[in-house]
Amino acid sequence: NLNLYTTYGVLCPYLYLRVAAVLRTQGLDESRIVNARNNNGCASIQGFPSSRPTRVEYKIYLQLTPSEWGALAGALRSSAVTVDDGHVMCGSTLYFQEYDTGANTLPPLTPAVQPQWLSHAKGSNVCYTNAYTRIRNA
Repeated sequence: NLNLYTTYGVLCPYLYLRVAAVLRTQGLDESRIVNARNNNGCASIQGFPSSRPTRVEYKIYLQLTPSEWGALAGALRSSAVTVDDGHVMCGSTLYFQEYDTGANTLPPLTPAVQPQWLSHAKGSNVCYTNAYTRIRNA
């Protein structure tokens, strides 16, 4: 049931709340999340309807200095809580990219690199297999 509607209505709000919480742990305000009102917490949502299974790309943009980004990115990559509380779907890839260039600032998190967080086999523990599943730690 992954599609543009569930991304807008479920996944974007959860990811926004998780990123905002991590920002606060770094002493930063959630106003650093840019264009969050555009798509219910995301700055952009794009679907790839011709792909099977359905693929949806959704992004959150942050306005941070390089040192702030270094601290935040480390926090986002350090724990399965980002995937779990962020309601990330199993099989997903998480990219950490510069806004202007799209260049990766850190290696992406993939099911191959982090199977304990993102593989379908772990769907009942960390990542999600159903977009409507209630967040486990709520």
